[in-house]
Amino acid sequence: MNLSVNTIFVVSPKRNGMSKKKILENAIRKLNPFPCSTHSEKPSITNKGNDNFEIKYCCEQYASIVQKQLDKLVSKEIEESINAMFKKGF
Repeated sequence: MNLSVNTIFVVSPKRNGMSKKKILENAIRKLNPFPCSTHSEKPSITNKGNDNFEIKYCCEQYASIVQKQLDKLVSKEIEESINAMFKKGF
């Protein structure tokens, strides 16, 4: 079974910081997910262009686990980008 999940979040594009594409690329690069404990497969990540990434999972349970991990990484990337903007501004 293939599940597709498009991760979408709102970030002001490139105003003194990273673009949302760069933030998502950094998070996906750091993701490095472990294989599914049931199927021993890793997710398939495809760059669809225009800030869209498609992630295919082997099962819903694994998708939920990896998506939570990716959400945390995206939040961390956004926080780091905002902190960098404040440091540049002051």
